Amino acid sequence: MDKNSTLATLIIVIFFTIGYIFGAILNYRLKSKLINRGLTDIDLLKALSQVSVDSKFKSLKWALVLAFAGAGLLVLECFSFTLNSTAPYGIIALFIAAGLFTYYMITGRNKSSQEAD
Repeated sequence: MDKNSTLATLIIVIFFTIGYIFGAILNYRLKSKLINRGLTDIDLLKALSQVSVDSKFKSLKWALVLAFAGAGLLVLECFSFTLNSTAPYGIIALFIAAGLFTYYMITGRNKSSQEAD
């Protein structure tokens, strides 16, 4: 990797790490405030755990989209295209769609198993 792409990757990783840490801190503060105020209703705790599951699915979606987009970029490296070619856009779009379809299949299977419980 060249110097610019390494720097860009480092900045992106640092940005997402800081975002994850802030999210964990805010989640902890919310739960501790609810417990300190005596709001420990069973329905409230179920709703909070559902939010946690939903956020995990959002993370899964973005991880799959980025992984498939990266795979699409790797495939693009194997081919040479002309400067005005639109094929790279189509290849990237197909890989991103495959990532979203994979996410849909995983969450659909998970939601159907939760409804059966």
